[in-house]
Amino acid sequence: MPLFPGATVETLASRYRNCIHAYHGIDAWDAAGERLLYVGFEDTSRADLVVRDLASGAEMAIGSTNAVNYHTAAMQRWALDDAAVVFETNDADGVIQPCLVLAESGGRTEVLREFRGYEIRHVLAHGHIAYAQTRPVGGLAHVARLDLSTGQREVLFDANEIVALLAPDRREEGVEYFFSHPLARDDEEWMLFKLLARGPGDRPGREITFFTRHLASGRTIEHPGVSGHPYWDPVTGKILNIVLGQTDDQPRYRELVLMDPATAEMDLFVPEWIEGPGHPSISPNGRWAATDSFWEGREAMVYLFDRKTGGKWRLATLDHTWGPQKVYDPSQVWRGQPHPVWSPDSRALLVNCNDAATRYHLRILRGFAHPLGAAGA
Repeated sequence: MPLFPGATVETLASRYRNCIHAYHGIDAWDAAGERLLYVGFEDTSRADLVVRDLASGAEMAIGSTNAVNYHTAAMQRWALDDAAVVFETNDADGVIQPCLVLAESGGRTEVLREFRGYEIRHVLAHGHIAYAQTRPVGGLAHVARLDLSTGQREVLFDANEIVALLAPDRREEGVEYFFSHPLARDDEEWMLFKLLARGPGDRPGREITFFTRHLASGRTIEHPGVSGHPYWDPVTGKILNIVLGQTDDQPRYRELVLMDPATAEMDLFVPEWIEGPGHPSISPNGRWAATDSFWEGREAMVYLFDRKTGGKWRLATLDHTWGPQKVYDPSQVWRGQPHPVWSPDSRALLVNCNDAATRYHLRILRGFAHPLGAAGA
């Protein structure tokens, strides 16, 4: 696949040995596109929450956390109209504790004690409404809507309700059911989420199936046969996701599809794009799609698709190493994945990258919104 002409790769210099942005689908840029949010650390015992001014390159530590890893960082994200950052830490008992810190030098950190045990996975439009999940520890796993300003919470559904939707022969005994990726569409009409199960010896858990839920009515629809890391399409209001299948030469091929949240119907998104899409996303203006590809033993690639012209390109090949896949052992480096995330103006992508010394750093990919058609054109 051809390299996009004029594409550039900028490595962000830092005083930290390791810098990682949070995860696929989590905005690292503030809404104005002037600041970046990431964690900086020497090892995973503790990390600083870092806000970077893109104009000057200055890094400002606004808080710290003891709940960081090479895969999801501290799940940090912008909140309260970019005046604050919400992130995870562990309390004295090892329970996830969401915190809120002002996005300024010496910002005050507020422990959100009323949300102890909640893993915040989505903050709507950098604002004060969040969607979170709990693990099946000391209670039934559920998904809730949280108000970061008032501390109020609304439990939307629990594991018993969702498991009851499965046919009896699909329900397992002796396992704990829980959720991942609860993401609401911006209009809060629909939510998507995954159901997982964990039995003896299962860690972190096995993916069972994928659902969407109409938030007003509670109508819940299963979408069998899909996997991966879902993303709401700002153009169609559908879900960009990965469908797994089998061919003679590739037992687990991956195709990108757009899913209708109300009907479970799927349309092929990009025919014959790449072999192994990993974390696909669509630019805020709806023009571009990007994904990484992280088949083990190969270099990490970032690819670009132009929805207007149908053009397909390789945007960057990243220097990349594969550490042991032991994300739950902080002494080990888990496989580094680029997790490309878009700038608010759709003209740049931020990616994670790790070098041969297993040092993690951030890079910005630019130069693709030009001669072949300005972004949004």
